[in-house]
Amino acid sequence: MLWLRKTYRNVTRTLRLVDFRAGVALDGQKAQTFFVHVKNNAGTLQHGLFVDYNVTLAPAYADRIIGVIAPGNTYANTPTVGAGTDFLNGGGITANIFVLNTLGQTGNLHFAMAAVEYYDGNVVRPRPIPTFGSRDVNGVTILRPEIRFINDMTGADWTINTTNIPSGKSIGFRFMGALA
Repeated sequence: MLWLRKTYRNVTRTLRLVDFRAGVALDGQKAQTFFVHVKNNAGTLQHGLFVDYNVTLAPAYADRIIGVIAPGNTYANTPTVGAGTDFLNGGGITANIFVLNTLGQTGNLHFAMAAVEYYDGNVVRPRPIPTFGSRDVNGVTILRPEIRFINDMTGADWTINTTNIPSGKSIGFRFMGALA
């Protein structure tokens, strides 16, 4: 019977950390996955959050991203976020970083992965590196998830701009992680 008591204790401990009632959550961080598509529409960068590269359905597992325009297949002009500029459609850029609009994240519970699923801009291979950074966006400085891009061949920053994403071209990347 001792093994039963130990098992019961482990189950109750696990139930406190893992919540399956409304998706998968680990210690208050909820699992999220979505596809971010950034396109150059006649010289203007636009982005949207979708289920996948089909870009027709709004993401089901992006409820921790604030301000996503739904339903899917909706793009917004991508702002260069900063001290006086807010997010649009759940995100914004700053040089080589795509910043996601979320509540403040917990510093010691970071879990994120990112992968480029589609890019037709030129011969350079951009590599996404998910990070969490404290950045002032429209007067609010909190810890948020960010996807930093580097040139996979040289390691240099790969800036998200209309040079690297020419007119009519795009990049799409998947974010997977746990967010507060």
